This record gives sequence, structure tokens and C-alpha cells, in this order.
Amino acid sequence: MSPQEAVSLISTYCGLRYGGNWTAMAKEAQKEGLQVNLYPSSKYQLSDGGQGVAYDVTAGEKSQGLVYTVNNDDVNIYQNVKENQKSTKLATISKSEMANYVNQEGQGKLVNDLAAKAQVVDKRSSDSNSSVSTSNSGNDHKYGRIGTIDVPSEMQGTWYSADNDSDSTMTFGPHSYTYSDGDNSGTTQLYKQDPQWAQDEDNYTNEGIQNATKNWGKVSYLNIDGKRWLNVRGWTQGAGDGDSYAVKTETVDGKAS
Repeated sequence: MSPQEAVSLISTYCGLRYGGNWTAMAKEAQKEGLQVNLYPSSKYQLSDGGQGVAYDVTAGEKSQGLVYTVNNDDVNIYQNVKENQKSTKLATISKSEMANYVNQEGQGKLVNDLAAKAQVVDKRSSDSNSSVSTSNSGNDHKYGRIGTIDVPSEMQGTWYSADNDSDSTMTFGPHSYTYSDGDNSGTTQLYKQDPQWAQDEDNYTNEGIQNATKNWGKVSYLNIDGKRWLNVRGWTQGAGDGDSYAVKTETVDGKAS
């Protein structure tokens, strides 16, 4: 399930199940498009912050206090959320249970329609609660960086994994990604690296540079088997292939996902 499909499923379910602002937002999203803004869950006083990301769902730029957090497949649902005010979740329900309910109500097409135009916007790096500074565009040539990387829109959002029997999430923003496995998490800012700077091996072994750039990722694009992969390596990484990512559609039980 893509990030766009996930927020569309959750919004449709909440509109059907809880009424009020959730229903009004879901109806408005059919005309204006659905958007979910990602913030650190610490931005709000939520009874369950999930895995550290608060998903603020709107049908426009202005927050309507409709928020959810996730714990692997489970979703914690809130409404009327405001900063500096405690919020208790309405319910916790799995995405599979949501899908069953939506299908029973005959609203599967609405999920697909909303997902087609849904936008996922990572606002954590610009939030005052974020520990990651992105005060410039990354083109100041400091430590060899010559600009930020634009993550493809279809890749932006939160992806779920169960590799090595451990549940984890990978959240891509416009210029960053955040990994979380429940116990550990970290955000990496994605930049282009100046090839001339990289030719000086001393830059890669300088301890001061290593510490200053430990949260930076060096990005290149690879074309493999007709697909374009986003490859990320440590800023001062020498050997090793790094990690590569691409969006691929699979057919599961006769459905594309």
C-alpha cells in the first residue's frame, strides 16, 4: 500500500465511521484533493504518539485538527487536535480492518479516487520541534554539498517493512528520509556532492567532517532493469554500495499494490 493509498483509506474510513469533521473533510477532498502533512508527534500532546510521526489530514492548507499516528499496521485516530492541548484518541484500528469496513460500505472506489490526487508533504524539517536544521538550500558548498535532492513525489510518504522479522518504517520527505524501527530512528538530509570535493580522500577521513555530516546522505540515481533507483550513501562513505530505493507495483490477490 502506497502512502497515498494509506491516507486515502484512513480518511475514507474515518469519514464513514466518525462523521463530523472527518466526513466534511473527506467530501471536500473529493473536490480539492487530499493532503497529509507530516509532523513530529511531539508537536501535539497525543495520548499515543505512535512511531513518532503525526499525520495531519486536510483538504487544503489549513489544519482541521484531523490527525492520526501509526504503530505498524495499527492506526490511532484523533480529531479536534490542537497544539498545547491534550488529545485522546478516538480509536485504534488496523488498516486491514479499515479496508474491510470500507469495502462493506461499497466505498472502495472513493479510496482509489482520493489516492490518485493525494499529496504527502513532510513538514518535519521546517517545524520548530524538529532537531534537524535545514536553514539553507544546501548549495553553500559546505563540506562539498552543492544542492538538495528532490525525492520523486511518488516515493514521498511512509513505507512499511517487516525485514528480518522486525517492523520498521521509512518516511521520505521532499529532501530527506527518516528511518524508524520502534527502538531507533534517525533523519538523513539528502544532498548532491561535489565530485571535485570527493576526489580529496582527506575529506572522507577527517573526523570533524564525519561528525558534521553524519546525518547527510550522498545521492545518485541508478538505472537498473529499466527502473530509476535513488541510491543513498553516507556522506563520507568510501566502500560499499549504499541503499537503493524505487517504487514498484506488485499484484497481490489479484489487486495492484
